[in-house]
Amino acid sequence: MRRFKNQKLRSKLEGRVRDQIIARGFEPRYETERLEYTRPASAHTYTPDFKLSDNVYLECKGIWDAEDRKKMLLIMDQFPEIVVCMAFQNADKPIYPGSPTTYGDWATENGIPWIDVRKEGIPEEWLADEIVVACS
Repeated sequence: MRRFKNQKLRSKLEGRVRDQIIARGFEPRYETERLEYTRPASAHTYTPDFKLSDNVYLECKGIWDAEDRKKMLLIMDQFPEIVVCMAFQNADKPIYPGSPTTYGDWATENGIPWIDVRKEGIPEEWLADEIVVACS
C-alpha cells in the first residue's frame, strides 16, 4: 500500500487519480464509506475508492475481472440512486484474453461512466456533481 498524507492507497493508479483530484482544487475523500449490498443468499460490503459527491463515487481499476464486473452490476441494481464512475488504467484491455470487448466497451454497454487514466484526466464535471445529470 502507498501512503499519501496518512492515507493508505491500494495502488499507484489510485495515487495518480488522487493527485489529479487535488490538482483540480478538490479534496479527495478516499474510501470514506462502505455500501452494504447483497449477493444472492449472502451479504457483502463494497468500499468505493473515492467519494466525489453525495451520490457519485470513483472506482480505480487496473485489473477488472469477472467477479468485480458482477459486483458492479449488483451495486448498480441495489443502489440506483448512486453513480459509480470507473477510472481504468487501460480501458482498451480486453475483459478476458481474446475477447473483442474491452473494459471501456463493457462499462459503456452497462451505462457506467469511465475514463482511461493513461489518456485523460478526471473530468471536472465528475468532481462538481454534474455527473448525476450527465448519467440520468
